[in-house]
Amino acid sequence: MFPIANLLKSEVRQLARREGLLNVAQKRDSTEAKKGLFIDIESGSVVGEHAGLHKWTVGQREPAELKENGVLYCDFRFQHTKPLTPCRVVSNSEGLTLILGNCLRAITEGQFGVLYKDGECLGSAKINKICHNL
Repeated sequence: MFPIANLLKSEVRQLARREGLLNVAQKRDSTEAKKGLFIDIESGSVVGEHAGLHKWTVGQREPAELKENGVLYCDFRFQHTKPLTPCRVVSNSEGLTLILGNCLRAITEGQFGVLYKDGECLGSAKINKICHNL
């Protein structure tokens, strides 16, 4: 956070350069945040605005693995009493598709599924379509 004490950012960088802390001295400035829209997943209509991804918690951001590779390997649960099952999350033109590693009974459109990775909840979403023949 700047200012540090009574030093300006330019003064801190100059001090860092002099002390050999090049990673600090040469660090790029933050870019201006891009505003975005909240979209209702059922209707597709805009329901609000946000001030930028930097204000979101880590759990509200798209995982880097999915963003970079188009695929995320994680675990899925749709009922809190059921065990986690491995899955692949694939990004596509319709949103996200989950390909489960095990067959599960009683998954129904309208329920919510929850994704986990390394014991951390990545998020949840309403189940929109069920396809049994992948």
